[in-house]
Amino acid sequence: MARRFPKRVSAVGSVCTPYRPRSTKYNSPEQIARAYPAMFYQTYFMESGGSIAAKELEADIEHTIRCFFRTSKPSDKLPQKWMSAESRARGSGLFSDVPKSVARSELLTADEFSVFVSAYRASGFHSALQWYCAHHLNWLDESEIPQTVSQPALMVTAGRDGILLPVLSREMESWCPLLTRAHITNAGHWVQFEQPNELSAVLLKWLASLSHAARAAKTVKASADAAAAKAKATAAAATAGSGGSGGAKSKHAKPILSKL
Repeated sequence: MARRFPKRVSAVGSVCTPYRPRSTKYNSPEQIARAYPAMFYQTYFMESGGSIAAKELEADIEHTIRCFFRTSKPSDKLPQKWMSAESRARGSGLFSDVPKSVARSELLTADEFSVFVSAYRASGFHSALQWYCAHHLNWLDESEIPQTVSQPALMVTAGRDGILLPVLSREMESWCPLLTRAHITNAGHWVQFEQPNELSAVLLKWLASLSHAARAAKTVKASADAAAAKAKATAAAATAGSGGSGGAKSKHAKPILSKL
């Protein structure tokens, strides 16, 4: 959005997910997963247009939500790892090896848990999984837009995110020249649930800095406009004093050569 419609986006921020520009050569999710195995789940989400993963996730939505939403505390980890290339080769799904009896995490209250369950019972998961299925289309679609984020940007990393590690954002300054960074140590992928107060403080501080910068820019522009207007008025006065634009002669003036 920020790159496609820069005039409509004044600033942009991200929590956990770093920005990387489009690669000149297409790298499939399978290639990415071989280099970074933690991303293997994305290849599963793409199988058969997302229908295989959707079938698993929708079979027991309460179990799915209990597995997805966990804190980063060691005591709150799932008893079994979620899917890997090896477990998928054995026919396992994303959470199919996790016991159905796994308890709800403290990350969500009972009411919040119910909201997520109700929402996904109504919508299912198939539509959401299409984002992964459109991986190649997105790569093609981004070929015509700028790869640099010109607006002020914020990157918030989480010290306990096991998938989107903070190190993955290390080169963002190259593509986001107006980047501000913040790091929340004691949080995993669901930063907004684990550390809401700390994240809110980061966002408010950044937004305040944008407001201050906007006011400063407005002041500078006003000063520049005033100086330009003054210079224009001075030039106009000087022109009028010399008898008009280009030094036009008075209609009463006599040619010098008439005296010769």
